[in-house]
Amino acid sequence: MSSTMWMNFALIGSIGISWMALALAMVCYGRLRKQSLLTQRLYQRLDHNLQMTNNGSIGMGRRLIALEKQLQQIDAAEAANEVASENLVQVAEAETVVATDKAPNPIEGLAPDLADAARLLNAGLNTEEVARRCGISRAEASLMELMHSQVKNAAA
Repeated sequence: MSSTMWMNFALIGSIGISWMALALAMVCYGRLRKQSLLTQRLYQRLDHNLQMTNNGSIGMGRRLIALEKQLQQIDAAEAANEVASENLVQVAEAETVVATDKAPNPIEGLAPDLADAARLLNAGLNTEEVARRCGISRAEASLMELMHSQVKNAAA
């Protein structure tokens, strides 16, 4: 065998190996492209899920804020109800004192609404409540309260 023959075999062998390397490179490129598309889809799905989660969180945050506002309104209403209940208790106690007060009217000829106002002031109600309940002005109720306090101070 001559050296040209060995050269031809070497040349044919190297061409075959080159073709096999090229085929392997094409297969690897195809797989790389498939993997790239799959990764891109997964990123898109992940982005979609993240947007859905964010939208859900925002919605829950809005609902939470609405619930907090409702809770504050309920707390304010309960506080107002407590104040109203305390006022009703004071009024009931004052009416009980008025009903059970059998002492004669200290000022003869006093109008019934003023006599009731005097009893309510004596029971400890504030002037606005006395004015509202007896149908007198706040100025009259304040004047009666001032007179009542002076009578107490003089008696003491």
